[in-house]
Amino acid sequence: MKPIDKHKLKAAAIQSANGNSHANGNSYGIPAPQPDADAIAEAVKAHIAADKEKPNPFPIAALPKWLQPCINHWHLVYRRPKDFHGTSILAAASAAIGNSFHVEYITGSTQPLSGWFVIVGPPSSAKSPIMRTCMKPLFEMEKTFRQDLDDQLSQWELDKAAASQRKLKEPPKPQL
Repeated sequence: MKPIDKHKLKAAAIQSANGNSHANGNSYGIPAPQPDADAIAEAVKAHIAADKEKPNPFPIAALPKWLQPCINHWHLVYRRPKDFHGTSILAAASAAIGNSFHVEYITGSTQPLSGWFVIVGPPSSAKSPIMRTCMKPLFEMEKTFRQDLDDQLSQWELDKAAASQRKLKEPPKPQL
């Protein structure tokens, strides 16, 4: 690569500022070549086709050792990409963590450890069933928590009525 000649660069900047450069070319009046749309389209298509041939495996080795056989087993049994299962598990883990943990990346500024995940695949490639399977333990836990909350709310209503009759302080309302 040739070094930049500062004098030529300065002269070009002065010409440009004075309006001496041409709109469709350079300062010497030579017109700039127009791009060929068909050639650009063919180059993009060739790049996409070459990119499709490159393997982009899911980084299963980044997951805990005890989880890797589970994903490999699901892949062998259901014949679906490993990334469908791995991404679904990561989404379930992110949902389970929720706002429980935060990361401080600048002193005093924190962000929750939330992950956003998308599974891309053709229609009817079992994306939703795999996601439901991985989220099922969370759905069952939430169902149990909601039943417990309903029981606590019923007891709270009784305690609240008793407190109002005795002119006592109302008990705190249970939270999910």
